Amino acid sequence: SICDTGAIKETPRSKKETAVQELPLLQVVQLVLRIPIYYAISLTWLIMCYNLDIFTTTLYDYAVDKGASDTGAVSLISYASLTDLLGRILLPLLADRNYLRRSTLTACNLFMMGAAVTCFPVAASYGAFVGVAVAVSCFLGCAMSMCGVLLADNVGLDKLEVSYGLMGVICAPLLFLKPFFVGFFRDKLGTYDDMYHILGGLLFFLSLIWGIIVISERRASTLYI
Repeated sequence: SICDTGAIKETPRSKKETAVQELPLLQVVQLVLRIPIYYAISLTWLIMCYNLDIFTTTLYDYAVDKGASDTGAVSLISYASLTDLLGRILLPLLADRNYLRRSTLTACNLFMMGAAVTCFPVAASYGAFVGVAVAVSCFLGCAMSMCGVLLADNVGLDKLEVSYGLMGVICAPLLFLKPFFVGFFRDKLGTYDDMYHILGGLLFFLSLIWGIIVISERRASTLYI
């Protein structure tokens, strides 16, 4: 009949999503917490939030501390905003076009960002500081845009809302510590140098975690060939 031919067939994926949506919230949370890579993504998101907020709030003061003029420091914020946008749009295309796995892109991006952040304290001129700042901004933009994609890929669209909410519950208390973290270096030590060394070290640690994930994914893919 006409009604039969116009009917939309339910795909296995839509059946799976419907099944998950019908589960109690606590069971969905348990399913999410059983996914090992979810913890790596959550840790990445937490450290990226720290880097994003700290970078944007301290960039002007740090540039002035390094000898930049007020005009130069303000211009630096504009440069960083532009490269952040480019990082969010262009770098993820490497994974979308299948040049790299998303996990590989994440590992490389975090390593490069860690290297750039570590270079902040040793930037001896305004030009060098600008170069480091735009590099950090570009890699940071890519990392922030990749977190949601990695979550959807590894957790699944059917559990995406719950995984986001759970990630917020887990990370929110730690995010409230940011003002104290920044204030310690500014008020107690009088410089942001060591703070950026710590942030760079955390980024290198994240890149190591994602490097292990890349290796495990490649081993798993060869087993199924």
